[in-house]
Amino acid sequence: MGKLGQVALVGFVCLTSLGCVLAVIPDYIHVCHRSDPKVAVCIQNSVEALRPLLVKGLPELNVKGIDPFELGRITIFDGVQNPDVKLYFDNVVVTGLGNFKITKLKLDVEKMIYRVGVKVPFLNLTGTFDADMKFGQLEIKTNGDLHTDLVDVDAQAVIHAYLKDNSRMIFDSLTLRLKASDFLLNVDNFPKKDAVLGQTIHQLITETSKQDVRDLATPHIERKCAEILLDLSNQITETFDYNELFPL
Repeated sequence: MGKLGQVALVGFVCLTSLGCVLAVIPDYIHVCHRSDPKVAVCIQNSVEALRPLLVKGLPELNVKGIDPFELGRITIFDGVQNPDVKLYFDNVVVTGLGNFKITKLKLDVEKMIYRVGVKVPFLNLTGTFDADMKFGQLEIKTNGDLHTDLVDVDAQAVIHAYLKDNSRMIFDSLTLRLKASDFLLNVDNFPKKDAVLGQTIHQLITETSKQDVRDLATPHIERKCAEILLDLSNQITETFDYNELFPL
């Protein structure tokens, strides 16, 4: 989910970095001056105008479309702390990000700290899961399909950057917090050869509170989204001249 404050930042990066790839800044990119007291409003309006392009993608920037958006593999338990518990989500794809709404955009231009808030009314996550767990005498080794619906998703991101050689913008850290007002989780293809095991897994998931599921999965999704966004941002601004495209 995002991926979920990632949408606003991708738009911001596009606004400040497209000229590094194109000789002429296209008309749909509005250059915002960092000395403008309403620079945040300028950027927000420009991101809103870029929405259709962000959904489809920007090939000239090597930026894939955000709807659908691929998260790939998310590691929930890697077996390092507990060798008996391994759980992975694979081939995770998110749809619905194209309906994002920016709720907050605060910039500390001098310190290069950016605070972004985004809301998305509905997100759908699909993929597969791979579980290899042992709880006492109970062994769970299975895989199947994963379906998750998220409602009223709120994403808050804090991004730090710095200038390299007084011209290149480098993003060095990003923290992301995600919150959904409600969600539905479906996990299919339980072990059919062992009806007792399948029923046990169903019961385990059913009796686990939504808050417990949030506490378990959200930090891993946040880290995955932040990792993807940080790499993407630096790829976009690789040859970016900060002072030309984000002038005083």
